[in-house]
Formats: sequence, C-alpha cells, structure tokens
Amino acid sequence: MRTEHREEHQQLIEKTVNYLQNKGYESIKADIEGFETPKSFLMRSNGTEITPDIVVESNGRIQYIEVGYK
Repeated sequence: MRTEHREEHQQLIEKTVNYLQNKGYESIKADIEGFETPKSFLMRSNGTEITPDIVVESNGRIQYIEVGYK
C-alpha cells in the first residue's frame, strides 16, 4: 500500500474507532497506535494470514471490521 493510501486508511480506522466508542463499545482492538492489535488468523484455503483492522466485542458477540475506501 502506498504511503498516502496507508495514512488515509489509518485515518479511516481512527474515525471508525471513535464512532464505535461513541456508540458505547468498550472492548476495542484496532490496528492503530494506542490500541491493542487484533489477533491474526490463518485462511486455511490458501495459507494467507489476515489481521482485521478492528475487532469489537459486545454482548458476548465478536465483530471483525475491515475498513475500506473507494
């Protein structure tokens, strides 16, 4: 990912985390500075390791969030 896209991507993650915090989510892991990095997992089909941008837990349910832009 090019530097300007990486910075834009990081800003989108930060905005999304702020939104989730304002909605009352507390258990947030995010792939940005100041947060615990989400655990990676392995796709069995092709062996690719994936780290979600954001992982939140609410009411015993875990949500994996991948932030994207057009």
